[in-house]
Amino acid sequence: MDTPAIFDTPAPDEQASCEIHHCFLLSAPGPHALVLVTQLGRFTEEDEDAVRRVKKIFGAGAMKFTIVLFTRKEDLGDGSLTDYVSYSENKALRHLIQECGGRYCAFYNKATGEDGEAQVNELMGKIVTMWWENGGCCHPSDVYKNAQLEMKWPQEATGEEGRRKNLHDPVECGETVEELSTGPEALQENIAYLDEVTSHERDEEDPCFW
Repeated sequence: MDTPAIFDTPAPDEQASCEIHHCFLLSAPGPHALVLVTQLGRFTEEDEDAVRRVKKIFGAGAMKFTIVLFTRKEDLGDGSLTDYVSYSENKALRHLIQECGGRYCAFYNKATGEDGEAQVNELMGKIVTMWWENGGCCHPSDVYKNAQLEMKWPQEATGEEGRRKNLHDPVECGETVEELSTGPEALQENIAYLDEVTSHERDEEDPCFW
């Protein structure tokens, strides 16, 4: 899900605030991955502000669920992405990568066909690995607790009974992670399974989603 322009200005207007609220509702009970996109060689003060706002909105723990995605990989030329990150003179960028647990990758802007698919698979592979390392759970946040309460209200108002299964429960999440396959050859299966789990979480929490 592409987020609204929540990081463009310190004080979003009414329309942006509504979009932010809708974003939280759609992604409840919480995001499994946050992808921070920035241009290679151009991590600016505005980008630093965006990172600060991510922490303010989602909490400092959000960095455990964040991957940095660089665009314009072609600008590296024959250089190495690892060397670029490791030896960057931008201390803020190095600190961000460290906070994210060293998770990053880069996209060629003009990649198409198999090349484009390969770089998407690389990103999804890192997301699956991160999801595994986080115990198969989404990022907890008070904002999302409020969103879940808001979504449950229509169910209570119509007298719907029974407590729905919640995959956000740590025990449930642990069992879910054990079901994932391992190894590069299982990447597509893992991606499909993760998509199924996130869809199930949303359906269980919000049966009137559509």
